[in-house]
Amino acid sequence: MLSLTPEQIAEIQAQLAEAKAARHILLTQGGVVKTMTRARDSIQETQWSPAKLSDLERYIAELERQLGLCPSIVRARSRRVMF
Repeated sequence: MLSLTPEQIAEIQAQLAEAKAARHILLTQGGVVKTMTRARDSIQETQWSPAKLSDLERYIAELERQLGLCPSIVRARSRRVMF
């Protein structure tokens, strides 16, 4: 994990809170949700729709990984049993 400055941690935490709020709205109300992300000197607006829920879930997981909140887990593929 990279060493983050307090400012970077605060920014990622804000992005995570906004992404989780967007996920909640999508799951409870549907429709389209917009989030704003600040990166250096620019602001990026992202629109999330129910069709992009899996992308939003990946984005949330990536932010949590950056903060060290969840380990990178790679799920092993199931194996076929042979007799």
